[in-house]
Order: sequence, then structure tokens, then C-alpha cells
Amino acid sequence: LIHRIPNIKCDDDNNDTDGGEKKGMEVHMIYGQNDWMSYTGGIDVQRACHERRRVVAAEQREKMEKDSTGGNACVGDDRGGSGGNTQPPRVFVHGVKDASHLLMLDNYEEFNAALIIASGGEVGVDAPRPVEFACDEVAGLGSSSSTVRSHRRDGVVGEEGAAEFFRGPRWNREKRPDEKEESWEGDDGLEEKKVEEQRA
Repeated sequence: LIHRIPNIKCDDDNNDTDGGEKKGMEVHMIYGQNDWMSYTGGIDVQRACHERRRVVAAEQREKMEKDSTGGNACVGDDRGGSGGNTQPPRVFVHGVKDASHLLMLDNYEEFNAALIIASGGEVGVDAPRPVEFACDEVAGLGSSSSTVRSHRRDGVVGEEGAAEFFRGPRWNREKRPDEKEESWEGDDGLEEKKVEEQRA
């Protein structure tokens, strides 16, 4: 997906406007806070689409400049460049608190709010809502980016905050020198010894 989503052609970005707001394809990725799937995939797709949008916009400006000066420009056509006036989709990454991979069961309120946000709806002021995350390039742009549509009062959370949210202190902490390595082998047979003692 990291390599496919940025290449999706959605050229309706330049054609449809509604009250000055540009329309276009959006991709919303929703992860549970304790999900086994890594949220970094969503962040990486967002970064790739953001970079591609910048490249396409630069090519479009260059083409318009060449056209206005009478030069022959083939930038942005289907033979090279960005593939026409096609912008990749805007990507949004949402995190649902206290949820694993089955986030719709673990925290249905925030999951439902994420779906409402993804469909362009409004979530009530006091309603639980997911956290919106953005790659550092997009988070640094704040509300001026069309890739940020935070419904949170405190805005989007960058990559450092995402690492803390999704894996929390148990995943991001340094191991103490005296701490034993956890083993998948279990309790070294202690449970079997207890069962044998009870039988005797």
C-alpha cells in the first residue's frame, strides 16, 4: 500500500469546488492503540502522498509558466512527470484509544467517530473522538495543509506523539540492566510441577 496509494489518480481535485474548499479522494487509516498492525504504515503513506502532491503542484506551476510564455511543455502529461493533473489522495491517520485490532469492539464510540469524520460528517463537541496523527512534514504545516483536518481542539499529533500513543511506555522504554528477557517458553515448567504436586 505504501507504494500504491500515492499513485492513485484522483484528478477531481482541480474540478470540484464547494465553497472554496477543494474536493478530492481521501484515504483514512484507523488503528487501535494496541493494534498488532503498525501505525507507521499509515504515516509512511501520508508522507509519500504529501511529497507527491508537492511534486505534482510544482510540475503544474512549471507547465502553466511555460504555457503562458509560449514554450512547449510536456511536463505533467501521460508520457512522464506526475501523470497529468492528478494529485494523490490526502491521507489521514486516526488512533482509537484503548483498542486492539478489533477496535470496533474495543472502543466502538471512537471508532464510530472516526468513520463519521472519514465520511465528512461532524462529531459532537462532547463526543469521544479518535486522535489524528500526521507525519512530521504535514504536522509542521498545521491547519494550512489540506492533509490536516483535525476535529480535535488541540490539533494533530506528530510522529513522536504517535510513537508514545500507539506503543506507550511498555514498548518505548529502555530495558533495565537487571531486567530478565521475557521468554515465549512460559514459566520454565513451574505450572507442570504444581500440577504434579497436587496429584501426589
